[in-house]
Amino acid sequence: MLKDTLNKIQNKFCSTNFISKESVLNFPFIVPCFTEGSLIELSGKKGKKTLALLIAKAVDEQNGGAAIIDADFTLTGQEIKYFGLSEDVLCIHPFYIEDKIVDIIAELSKNVKLIVLDPISVIEYETIDKNIEKIVSIVKQNKVCLLYTNNSITDIRNRRLTTYGGRRLKIYTDLRLKINDFKTKNNMLSFEVEILKNKLSFETGIKTLEMRR
Repeated sequence: MLKDTLNKIQNKFCSTNFISKESVLNFPFIVPCFTEGSLIELSGKKGKKTLALLIAKAVDEQNGGAAIIDADFTLTGQEIKYFGLSEDVLCIHPFYIEDKIVDIIAELSKNVKLIVLDPISVIEYETIDKNIEKIVSIVKQNKVCLLYTNNSITDIRNRRLTTYGGRRLKIYTDLRLKINDFKTKNNMLSFEVEILKNKLSFETGIKTLEMRR
């Protein structure tokens, strides 16, 4: 079992019992991007965590299996209820993720098709840089999609807005999506998503996603 495996690598975590599905998610994939063996980035000021959780729910409903690494301990019970994630979606809260991120991804990738890492900025830059090739190898070998949320930062050298993690993370990421705008009204969610990089299809530019939670 996954819990036993994670315990063997001495990673303490707690599983959350998710609320049963209460609503139908109509998730329109903008591109056939959630491909096996791919690395995907979601960035933006707001809405990235919401979209990541909706993607996890969509994959779970398609019987693909999903896991969420809540790296900063911000996933609340209210969010769990709001998104109606099923009890099959495993949420882990590592008490210390820094030295164990490769082992965690390796073990999860044997059991699910989608891993959501929220957010990657919790991990030290040097750790990402040192382990990115190992992570990519695990993702491709086990045919799992690793979706990570990222934060925007200002590059002190040229004062341009960029994302955390450095150049190597950008190079190895197959699809980079930036949420420019996120709105909610009643039960409708709207995302304006800009495709910054796409090695998985020919889709480019800005797309609008509208869905009912």
